Amino acid sequence: MRHAGVHALLAALAAAVVAPALAAAADSTDALPASITDVRVAGAAQQGVLEVQGADGRWFGGIQLCLPAPPGDASDSEELLKELEAAVSSVACRQLGFPGGRALSAYPAGGSGADAVAGPTLRALLLCGGNETSVDQCDLVESECSHAAADTGDPLAAGDEEVVRTVVAVACDAPGPPSIRSVRLAGGPSPAEGRLEVRLLDGRWGSVCGGQGAAAAGGGGSAAALVAAHRRLAQVVCRGLGYGGGAPRVGAFYGDSLPPAIDDVACVSSEGELQRCSFRGGAGVVCSEGYRLGVACAGAETITDLRLVAGPSPREGRLEVQLLNGTWGTVSGQASTPDQVAAVVCRPFGVEDGEARTGSFYGDGSLPLLLWGLACQGGEEHLNECHLTKSLFQDEHWDDLGVSCQSVRAWVGGGLTMDEEGPQ
Repeated sequence: MRHAGVHALLAALAAAVVAPALAAAADSTDALPASITDVRVAGAAQQGVLEVQGADGRWFGGIQLCLPAPPGDASDSEELLKELEAAVSSVACRQLGFPGGRALSAYPAGGSGADAVAGPTLRALLLCGGNETSVDQCDLVESECSHAAADTGDPLAAGDEEVVRTVVAVACDAPGPPSIRSVRLAGGPSPAEGRLEVRLLDGRWGSVCGGQGAAAAGGGGSAAALVAAHRRLAQVVCRGLGYGGGAPRVGAFYGDSLPPAIDDVACVSSEGELQRCSFRGGAGVVCSEGYRLGVACAGAETITDLRLVAGPSPREGRLEVQLLNGTWGTVSGQASTPDQVAAVVCRPFGVEDGEARTGSFYGDGSLPLLLWGLACQGGEEHLNECHLTKSLFQDEHWDDLGVSCQSVRAWVGGGLTMDEEGPQ
């Protein structure tokens, strides 16, 4: 806990150094970045010199903190510098996904040996309180000693006064189970749709596998349980990204995936972000392309059009869908929920009890088999709200799904009759 003397020093420093330095930095030809947005550790086992990235995209081989020290007595400045270094170390390690961290006073300024870092050193004052979750919440400013020449930990002359300085080096605490730093949707036509990718505490981005373990973790092992697990995951992902809802996309809908980072993700649907769900991670995660997960959040259109063909009327036939890339193709009944799909397909016709036809009832399609699985619950307004699985075998048509929206109940002349043509 920082004691009262250090609190006073920090307050005085903010008033006497930070505000003037901000004004000076605005006039500088080599101004500081507005903030630090990312960090990494230049050493093995998350121990070494702290490298930082500015909001302008530049990476620096280290950050050097320095404070003015009254001639003859630098003890207060040295104490404050240690407190600031400890706070920066703790926040940086937390941003990397570790429980916390400490400063390594044994590391000389600029690094040494195998841990020496490349690139310029950022000479600035990074004011962290220690409770922040990431360094972009700390104030980054120039200090009166930012332009002193040497990179040592010894007091140096800077104008009429001396300074004390150090290059921040950290030792992050040992991690617990793998944790997720951030989540993104990549490769899609909009930010609301794409491959689901996560960034783990080591900074590595990877894909998410939708294996059977997710269903088992949710209390079941059937195909229906796996679909339900995927639906819960998609809802949580979209909620965490600021969207109202979403649906899963399984398979290579959005191009090639990164190597898998996590598998067996199990959400209960009440989580506010994917980081709060359980999952399995680590080097042992293996996943076929057919199980890679994507997500389409509310409003995203994976399916842009649909039609019923090869039937006796436009309201009955083999179901064909058009994907966003313009490709038309068929849907398999094997991994689908046919009756629920029929309900969704027939709803635009004003029909609530459409009937599914499986086993290529309307003949084998000649177009590619696009969807191996189309799993709806029946109450969706559009097929885009359903669970979609991309087909890996586009020439298999022995179970093309068909739909009939013909035999429906309709009110005619005030009485309930059968209308074989459907509502007009």
